[in-house]
Amino acid sequence: MKDFEQVEVTSRAAWRNWLAAHHQQPESIWLVTYKKHTGDRYLSYSSRVFRRVEPFC
Repeated sequence: MKDFEQVEVTSRAAWRNWLAAHHQQPESIWLVTYKKHTGDRYLSYSSRVFRRVEPFC
C-alpha cells in the first residue's frame, strides 16, 4: 500500500486553506478526520465533501 500524505483538518477554514494551497496537487492524500464526540476537531462529512466539489459547481 502506498504511503500517502496525511492531511488533518479540524475546521472548514483549515480545509478550505489546504485546498486553496494544494488544488493542483496530482497525488492522493489520506484525509484525517475525527468523530463527533471529539468536539471541536469534528468536521462533518457534508462540510468536507461540499467544500471539495464546490469550485466545480
